Amino acid sequence: MHATKNQQHATNTQLLAIIDGEQSEMSQHVSSCEQCQIAFTELQSFESEIGLQMFDAADKVPNNDVWERIRSSLYQNSLDQESAVGEPSDMTQQVSNVHR
Repeated sequence: MHATKNQQHATNTQLLAIIDGEQSEMSQHVSSCEQCQIAFTELQSFESEIGLQMFDAADKVPNNDVWERIRSSLYQNSLDQESAVGEPSDMTQQVSNVHR
């Protein structure tokens, strides 16, 4: 079944909703439309790949160099705030509490 004048092909937003398990008239269309099935499969594969990459990145712990750059940046921001306001900042205390 091809999209008629009244029934357009599914948008990426609609396809993502179907991937997330939402049922609608559009999900019926997708199940019977070859063009929408192809788009659905491609989007589902892309979403799966991105999800795996994000999962892999979440498992990695930053090394000490990364933490040192974070501490340095927080410290520099606290100095910038102190010179702009003229009062000590709570950021100085937060810098010393950052994971080492």
